[in-house]
Amino acid sequence: MFSLTTRTRVRDSERAVDWDAYAREYDHLLLQNPAYLDVLSLFTSALRRYPPPPSAAALDIGSGTGNLAAVLSQVRPDLHWFLLDPSPAMQRAAARKLTGRTVTPLHAGADDVDLTGIQPHLITLMHSLYTLPDPQGTLRRCAQALPPGGMLILCDIGRPLNVTRWAAYLAHTSVKRQGLRATARLLRATGQVRAQNRAIHAAQRAGRYWLHSPAELRGAVQAAGLDVLEQRLAYRGNSDFLIATRSAEAGRP
Repeated sequence: MFSLTTRTRVRDSERAVDWDAYAREYDHLLLQNPAYLDVLSLFTSALRRYPPPPSAAALDIGSGTGNLAAVLSQVRPDLHWFLLDPSPAMQRAAARKLTGRTVTPLHAGADDVDLTGIQPHLITLMHSLYTLPDPQGTLRRCAQALPPGGMLILCDIGRPLNVTRWAAYLAHTSVKRQGLRATARLLRATGQVRAQNRAIHAAQRAGRYWLHSPAELRGAVQAAGLDVLEQRLAYRGNSDFLIATRSAEAGRP
C-alpha cells in the first residue's frame, strides 16, 4: 500500500507560484502553444516505443491539469494512472479530463508519498521536476520505486524562462492560427498564467527552482541508478526530454 506523510513546513519553492491560480487558466494558453503540444507528442511516441505491461500502474509526478495523462491514456487506456499533485485546482481539472479512466488522485507533494507502494512500471514528469524541493532525491526515489525494466520518461525545464520572449512567441503563433481578435481574447483571459510564469522565472533566478544543462540532468538520472536510453532538447531549447530505465540486472536497494 502507498501512504501519504504529513508535511511539517511550507517550503519556499511552494510559495513561489500559486498553482491553483495557474490551473484556472493553464490550458487556455498552453493548448495553443505548439512547443507544448510537441512535448506531449514526444511522450506519446516514447510510450509507443517502450510500452508498459498490460494494466500496469503509471505515476505522473506533478500531474497538473492532467494533459499528459489524458493524452497517454488514449494510447494505453488500460493503464492505472496515479496523479500526484499538491494543487486541488489542478487535481479537479485532471479528474474532468480523465473521466472513465482508472485514476487515483494523490493530493500531496512529490516527496510526501511512498512511491514504492504504488509499484509503478512507468513514471512521468513533465515540466515538474525542476520545481520540486529535492529534484535529485525525487529521481532516486523514482529509481527505487521502478521494477527492473520499468521506465522513467521526463521533460524538464532546465534554463531560465525568458517570459518576454515566450509571450512574443505565443502571441505570434496565436495570431497565425486564429487571428488578432481571438488572440486578444486569449491574452485577456490568461493574465494569471503570465503572472505565474513571472513568479517561476523569479524562483529560478533566486535559486529556488533547479536550473540544469542537458549533461547535468543526464548525470542526475544516472546517479539515481537509471540507464538513459534517449535524450534530446525540447520546448524550444528550454527543456530536456529524457527516457531512462531501471536495468533488468538491478535489484531494489
